Amino acid sequence: MPNPKSDNPSWRSCLVAVVAVLGVYLLLWNMFSVGDSGFKTDPIENRPWLWAKFRAAESEAEAILAERKRQFDASGMRLGWCHAVWAEKKRILREKYGIEWRTPAEMNPHVAFD
Repeated sequence: MPNPKSDNPSWRSCLVAVVAVLGVYLLLWNMFSVGDSGFKTDPIENRPWLWAKFRAAESEAEAILAERKRQFDASGMRLGWCHAVWAEKKRILREKYGIEWRTPAEMNPHVAFD
Protein backbone atom coordinates (compact mmCIF):
# COMPACT_ATOMS: atom_id res chain seq x y z
CA MET A 1 0.00 0.00 0.00
CA PRO A 2 1.45 3.45 -0.97
CA ASN A 3 2.47 5.82 1.75
CA PRO A 4 0.59 9.13 1.22
CA LYS A 5 3.30 11.13 2.96
CA SER A 6 6.02 9.98 0.55
CA ASP A 7 3.86 10.67 -2.52
CA ASN A 8 3.47 14.36 -1.69
CA PRO A 9 6.37 16.76 -1.68
CA SER A 10 7.23 17.92 1.80
CA TRP A 11 6.85 21.53 2.85
CA ARG A 12 10.65 21.74 2.97
CA SER A 13 10.91 20.74 -0.68
CA CYS A 14 8.33 23.38 -1.57
CA LEU A 15 10.17 26.00 0.44
CA VAL A 16 13.47 25.14 -1.26
CA ALA A 17 11.79 25.44 -4.67
CA VAL A 18 10.26 28.82 -3.80
CA VAL A 19 13.58 30.14 -2.49
CA ALA A 20 15.34 28.91 -5.64
CA VAL A 21 12.82 30.64 -7.91
CA LEU A 22 13.08 33.87 -5.91
CA GLY A 23 16.87 33.68 -6.05
CA VAL A 24 16.83 33.34 -9.84
CA TYR A 25 14.34 36.21 -10.10
CA LEU A 26 16.51 38.49 -7.94
CA LEU A 27 19.63 37.53 -9.88
CA LEU A 28 17.98 38.39 -13.18
CA TRP A 29 16.49 41.58 -11.76
CA ASN A 30 19.94 42.69 -10.59
CA MET A 31 21.59 41.75 -13.88
CA PHE A 32 19.14 43.77 -15.93
CA SER A 33 18.40 46.53 -13.46
CA VAL A 34 17.44 49.71 -15.29
CA GLY A 35 17.33 53.09 -13.60
CA ASP A 36 14.74 55.83 -14.04
CA SER A 37 16.71 57.16 -17.00
CA GLY A 38 16.31 53.92 -18.96
CA PHE A 39 20.00 53.06 -18.64
CA LYS A 40 21.34 50.05 -16.80
CA THR A 41 22.69 50.84 -13.35
CA ASP A 42 24.99 48.87 -11.12
CA PRO A 43 22.75 46.67 -8.95
CA ILE A 44 24.75 47.68 -5.87
CA GLU A 45 23.05 51.09 -6.14
CA ASN A 46 19.74 49.39 -5.28
CA ARG A 47 20.84 48.54 -1.73
CA PRO A 48 19.21 51.08 0.60
CA TRP A 49 21.83 50.66 3.32
CA LEU A 50 24.48 51.97 0.86
CA TRP A 51 22.59 55.03 -0.40
CA ALA A 52 24.14 57.37 2.16
CA LYS A 53 27.63 56.21 1.15
CA PHE A 54 26.85 56.81 -2.51
CA ARG A 55 25.58 60.33 -1.76
CA ALA A 56 28.63 61.07 0.39
CA ALA A 57 31.01 59.79 -2.29
CA GLU A 58 29.29 61.88 -4.97
CA SER A 59 29.48 65.03 -2.81
CA GLU A 60 33.12 64.36 -1.97
CA ALA A 61 33.98 63.75 -5.63
CA GLU A 62 32.35 67.03 -6.66
CA ALA A 63 34.16 68.90 -3.87
CA ILE A 64 37.52 67.39 -4.87
CA LEU A 65 36.94 68.27 -8.51
CA ALA A 66 35.51 71.76 -7.88
CA GLU A 67 38.63 73.61 -9.06
CA ARG A 68 39.00 71.40 -12.12
CA LYS A 69 35.32 72.06 -12.86
CA ARG A 70 35.93 75.83 -12.83
CA GLN A 71 38.86 75.39 -15.23
CA PHE A 72 36.80 73.04 -17.37
CA ASP A 73 33.94 75.54 -17.60
CA ALA A 74 36.32 78.45 -18.27
CA SER A 75 37.83 76.58 -21.21
CA GLY A 76 34.40 76.40 -22.85
CA MET A 77 34.34 72.63 -22.81
CA ARG A 78 31.01 71.13 -21.86
CA LEU A 79 31.31 67.47 -22.79
CA GLY A 80 32.84 64.62 -20.83
CA TRP A 81 32.68 66.03 -17.31
CA CYS A 82 30.55 63.15 -16.04
CA HIS A 83 33.43 60.73 -16.69
CA ALA A 84 35.74 62.69 -14.36
CA VAL A 85 33.09 62.74 -11.62
CA TRP A 86 32.35 59.02 -12.04
CA ALA A 87 36.06 58.11 -11.93
CA GLU A 88 36.54 60.09 -8.71
CA LYS A 89 33.35 58.68 -7.17
CA LYS A 90 34.46 55.16 -8.08
CA ARG A 91 37.85 55.76 -6.44
CA ILE A 92 36.27 57.12 -3.25
CA LEU A 93 33.77 54.25 -3.01
CA ARG A 94 36.55 51.68 -3.46
CA GLU A 95 39.15 53.26 -1.16
CA LYS A 96 36.95 54.70 1.59
CA TYR A 97 34.03 52.24 1.69
CA GLY A 98 35.36 49.09 0.02
CA ILE A 99 32.56 49.23 -2.57
CA GLU A 100 33.27 48.11 -6.12
CA TRP A 101 30.93 50.25 -8.22
CA ARG A 102 30.49 50.17 -11.97
CA THR A 103 29.92 53.55 -13.60
CA PRO A 104 27.02 54.19 -15.96
CA ALA A 105 29.52 54.12 -18.85
CA GLU A 106 30.71 50.67 -17.76
CA MET A 107 27.14 49.41 -17.41
CA ASN A 108 26.09 50.82 -20.80
CA PRO A 109 29.07 50.38 -23.14
CA HIS A 110 26.86 51.01 -26.19
CA VAL A 111 26.00 54.54 -24.99
CA ALA A 112 28.19 57.61 -25.51
CA PHE A 113 27.89 59.74 -22.38
CA ASP A 114 28.97 63.37 -22.59
